[in-house]
Amino acid sequence: MSSFTPGPWRISASCSRDECYVGISSNKHTDFADVVWRMSDEDRSPQCEANVHLITAAPDLYEACEAAVSMGDTRKVRAMLDAALKKARGEE
Repeated sequence: MSSFTPGPWRISASCSRDECYVGISSNKHTDFADVVWRMSDEDRSPQCEANVHLITAAPDLYEACEAAVSMGDTRKVRAMLDAALKKARGEE
C-alpha cells in the first residue's frame, strides 16, 4: 500500500488560491491538496463543504478502522470512531 501524508489533516484557513478552493494541510505539509470549497456560481456549497470535512477526516477514519479490525479496547475504538465521524461531519 502507498504511504499517505500522516494526520491529522485540517482545513487551511489562510492559504486558499481563491474563494472557491481551500487547502488541506497536515503538521508536516501546508496545503498538500486544494479542494473545491464552493462552486463559483453559488454563494455557499454545503456539499463541497461536506466533502472537505470528509477528506480531512480520512486519516482519523483510517486509524479508527485499523483499530476496529485489530479488535483493541472497544471503548477506545468507539471513542476514535465517534471522533472521526464528528470530524467528517464538520462538528469538530
